[in-house]
Amino acid sequence: MKSIFMICLLFLSASLSAMPETPAEKATQQLAEYGKAFTLTSEQKAAATPVLKEYYTKRAEVKANKDITKKAEEEKIDILKAKRDKQLRTIFGSENWKNWEYYKAKQKAADKAAKAQQKEQE
Repeated sequence: MKSIFMICLLFLSASLSAMPETPAEKATQQLAEYGKAFTLTSEQKAAATPVLKEYYTKRAEVKANKDITKKAEEEKIDILKAKRDKQLRTIFGSENWKNWEYYKAKQKAADKAAKAQQKEQE
């Protein structure tokens, strides 16, 4: 039993350490995920990096602000997403934009399924 606990603890520790910490790390990880879903040129990656860094930096600022309501937080994040999406659409071009929208829809569906499964377990 003790060994199972230690394995679980080791796995959890490794999982947490693999999570990106800074906006730059999150941007890099997100671009890597995009690269698995569709092809980006090095120019597109270079142009998208500062857009994603800015998005994750400002998103973290909004999340850190405990003086706003959950609804206000969601509205601010929606505004940040819209700005990010507008910039990425220009960078990605029409074909990759379609691929990115498909990727986003797939991620959203997976997140929704995970939340539903989590609710069932509660």
